[in-house]
Amino acid sequence: MIAADGTAHKQIISDARAIALIAMTRTVMLNVLHARLDEGPVMSNDRAVADYAQARLGHAPVETVLLLLLNDQNELIRDLCLSTGTVDATAIAPREVVRHILNANARAILLAHNHPSGDPTPSLADKAITNRIARVVEGLGVTLVDHVIVARGRWHSMRADGVF
Repeated sequence: MIAADGTAHKQIISDARAIALIAMTRTVMLNVLHARLDEGPVMSNDRAVADYAQARLGHAPVETVLLLLLNDQNELIRDLCLSTGTVDATAIAPREVVRHILNANARAILLAHNHPSGDPTPSLADKAITNRIARVVEGLGVTLVDHVIVARGRWHSMRADGVF
């Protein structure tokens, strides 16, 4: 219920106060998880990244990509929604990744996206775009720390797999 959007809440619950309480609970939860990312180097806290991505994206009905921009200490500068797609695909444009890196003066990045299917296993397309982005940002002196995929309470780290 917390991950669902307001439209879904209205289909299940008729009490406006209950819907507002659910929305407020989601906001507080996301803020707490976001604060965990601010506690130090993101790279050393895979679980915090996975929890945050899961809360933001885990139950989304379409694939959505988050970009986390990090400083030279691997601390979070900001995060943003990079793209939203369909039930089984979304486009990640390396040009947009580079634009955000340069605007934030980031030294490292982390990607996260969801698989609405419930299976966090990376597809061949996921692996290909991850490798492409890793090569592009490396040319800028920027490190791709990880690409995390979340799906209904499960998550997968491409870095741990050695994909890039």
